[in-house]
Order: sequence, then structure tokens, then C-alpha cells
Amino acid sequence: MLITREMDYALRILRALYQKGQLSAAAIAQREHMPKAITLKVLKRLHAAGLVCSRRGSSGGYALQRLC
Repeated sequence: MLITREMDYALRILRALYQKGQLSAAAIAQREHMPKAITLKVLKRLHAAGLVCSRRGSSGGYALQRLC
């Protein structure tokens, strides 16, 4: 089975959100050692697929859809 780099990043993002709950995109990128621009791109696709939800504001960030 071939896993693309984008798929690898998506799984790492989902793992980080599962372990820590709600995180900002910058925190995910730093925690998983990924470029922030790619992290945002993958988060946008995960949000469109209904796997994560986003919240705006000072206490905002991304979380798994089941926790929203």
C-alpha cells in the first residue's frame, strides 16, 4: 500500500488532536514537526470531509468532530 505524504500528515494531525483535544494549527505543526502551510492545507481538507471542526477566537483551534 502506498501512503502519500499528505495522507501521512493527515494521520499525524488526527493523532495529535486525539491525544491533546483542541489545538491550534501552529501547535499541531510544531508538535508534529510539519510546515505550518501544509498543516493548514490538510486541516482545510479534513474540515471539508467532516473529520475536524474549527473554532475561532483566542481559545479557538481545531478538534475532532466528535468532540465539538
